[in-house]
Amino acid sequence: MKIVQHLLWVLILPALMVVTGCEVAPTASETFIVDFDSLGGTHVSAQVVSDGGKAIEPNPPSKSDSTFGGWFKDVTFIDPWVFTADTVTANMTLYAKWDGASSEYYVIFDSLGGSGVGAQKIATGSYVAEPDFPYKDGYVFTGWYKEETCVNPWRFTEDQVSSLTVLYAKWLVSPFTFITNVGIRITACSKAFSGVLNIPNTINGIPVTEIGSGAFDECSNITSIFIPDSVTNFVGFTFTFCSGLTNIKLPNNFKRIALGMFGGCTGLTTINIPDSVLRIDPNAFEDCGLISISIPANITNIGQQAFLNCTALTTVNMYPSAAPTLGSSVFSGVAGCTLHLKSGATGYDVSPWTDAGIFSTVQNDL
Repeated sequence: MKIVQHLLWVLILPALMVVTGCEVAPTASETFIVDFDSLGGTHVSAQVVSDGGKAIEPNPPSKSDSTFGGWFKDVTFIDPWVFTADTVTANMTLYAKWDGASSEYYVIFDSLGGSGVGAQKIATGSYVAEPDFPYKDGYVFTGWYKEETCVNPWRFTEDQVSSLTVLYAKWLVSPFTFITNVGIRITACSKAFSGVLNIPNTINGIPVTEIGSGAFDECSNITSIFIPDSVTNFVGFTFTFCSGLTNIKLPNNFKRIALGMFGGCTGLTTINIPDSVLRIDPNAFEDCGLISISIPANITNIGQQAFLNCTALTTVNMYPSAAPTLGSSVFSGVAGCTLHLKSGATGYDVSPWTDAGIFSTVQNDL
């Protein structure tokens, strides 16, 4: 009898679920956002469209001295959006095409999967302002290019705008080895990396805060390095023997040029030391190719042999009003250099500042 009752429940229960409304509710259709970028025209509101649905063609935007030429799937205006046929399957942006004479054009930065970079409106014949570098986890940014294949770089000081322009970010796989503590410390860089290196301000979402000892030692193929302001500390011998390095942008809030930091950087002829720096450690620029150097006003200590054998050095600009404390042989190997001081500066009446073999000319003209 119990078996019969059980079988009856098995047969009756599904029917009761239907009668009492216990069926599974149908899944709601997924929706997507369609944005309309009028590229300088009047605003057009975004639309919410169901997966596989069609966007509603909005009223045409307007723009002074231009004629609206339709909505397109990208800013190259090759593939138009057909509202009666094209369907929406993902979040997307449509771009307005404008025909007619214009004295200004948009420059659009396609970061190809990196962080967003805002468009610029540039007058015909003018130059594009180089934007902040984009970031992309696992990659390093190496410049903006004129085509998506990244063959011809855009030269911000030479190339002029004459039409709607799209620039594309070039990315290379990250060459860094790093460890994580509170922030990221970069401990090494692949010696095979060449050209321009833009260190990201985050890796895997964690701020890059430190460059470790010898991290770029003998990375002789790197020509330029840009370091974000998130970096606040350098451990010694950071860039030793980077002989191809000709340009470096240092962060704005670190405190010291570390021990041997630029030793053997024979291609580095000048460097901008930020005002945040308070000291230059021993051998910081030993055997460096410096031709000129400016010492910021806040520096109070320069370590021994900091500029040892900088034989190409011809100009030293000292902005501290009081002479920094010096270690021994700071300028050993330097000869025939011009020393520029601030008017009224004190403490420069002793060696090595008075050594005519090192500083053949002294001028109070800063």
